[in-house]
Amino acid sequence: MRGVTRIHVVEEARHVRYAREELRRQMVTAPAWERELTRVSCGEAARVFSTCFVNPQVYENVGLDRREAVAQVKASGHRREVMQNGAKRLTDFLDDIGVLRGVGRRLWVSSGLLA
Repeated sequence: MRGVTRIHVVEEARHVRYAREELRRQMVTAPAWERELTRVSCGEAARVFSTCFVNPQVYENVGLDRREAVAQVKASGHRREVMQNGAKRLTDFLDDIGVLRGVGRRLWVSSGLLA
């Protein structure tokens, strides 16, 4: 099992490296409209992704007011810090290649994944 897991980790790392290199290349060679579309769609994906971390039903299941609990989660500075730390390697890379600009950057900030 360890051997299979090790192979999986190595292969996954290769895929991530390839994807990063390809995105870097595309951000240099793509036309302006495509780079802007990448920025906006990436920012919107960050917003969708960040909402997936909160399941409002969980709070209701334990007897909390669903609306109040979700509001507190969204306002939590600790949660925001943990999310930003978890996304830091990705956001540093995206910033480096020019994805985090303009509207795309504002969407990332509104997602809570970027300060």
